[in-house]
Amino acid sequence: MVIGFLSPAAPADAVVTTGTIIPSPSPPFSRNTLWSVSCVSSIWCMSAGMSSETGVLIHFDGATAVEVPNPNPRLLERLVGVSCTSDTHCIAVGTEILGFGVVTSILEFEGTNWAVAKSPNVGSQTLAMTWDGSIWTTVNPPNTASGDNLLSSVSCTSATSCVAVGEYNDGSNLQALALKWNCSSWTSIGAPAGTEDNSLRAVSCVSSTVCVAVGESLTESDLIPLMATWDGTNWTVFAAPTSPDGGGYSYGISCSSENSCLVAGQVGWPSKNLLIELTETAAPITTTTASEEPLAPSFTG
Repeated sequence: MVIGFLSPAAPADAVVTTGTIIPSPSPPFSRNTLWSVSCVSSIWCMSAGMSSETGVLIHFDGATAVEVPNPNPRLLERLVGVSCTSDTHCIAVGTEILGFGVVTSILEFEGTNWAVAKSPNVGSQTLAMTWDGSIWTTVNPPNTASGDNLLSSVSCTSATSCVAVGEYNDGSNLQALALKWNCSSWTSIGAPAGTEDNSLRAVSCVSSTVCVAVGESLTESDLIPLMATWDGTNWTVFAAPTSPDGGGYSYGISCSSENSCLVAGQVGWPSKNLLIELTETAAPITTTTASEEPLAPSFTG
């Protein structure tokens, strides 16, 4: 009799644990940075950033990253945010310097090409914390320690579940900061431990118990990527890939599912665009087979 047992490839609640650097187009001898990324699936993501010359848009199809033509290639344009609701609609926002002033830049994607969208410019903007469908309301989050506190990214999966990340100064070093929103108040949820100086720059959640945050840890000798998952209770740090160009910065992350994310940032100097695909490490498929033995004869009588 031959008996086989097939183990599942990964548990049902598996999350990203492995990062792979995706070759990304970067103009040579230029300062390149990707500030934001938005994914609608594991095979469709759009990232936005800048080079020394102009704003940059890069599309990732799950295998290859290619630059998308910018309809508004102005000098010193900086695209800092992008959000896509489908593979045929995205909005990218940023700033551009015209003369002695800074104006808002908005681009819109409708499935084929990017186009310039009209935008108001009203000067300095008020920082808004929550939106109820009608108005913005400022909600003061808790400050950790007595030094500077900075929140750089937030991700919400419902009106009662948001996670924000950033950094604070404990008097000696920068420390990673993470807060959770429950529709009425912000509370600290700790943060993944790093080295001497730690910072979280971006977070993406797919549910109230699955978030992925990225940033960096700075030591006296090196800049180490910091990547961690949140299960609703604890943070778990996982190893980030290292680039041959040296340490880098992760400025944006977008997860289309709990086991597929794309990270955007920069690496090296002159800086190059950095894209990192995060996936889960599938458990090895193993088969256990019993030794073949002849069936024992049966007798009746």
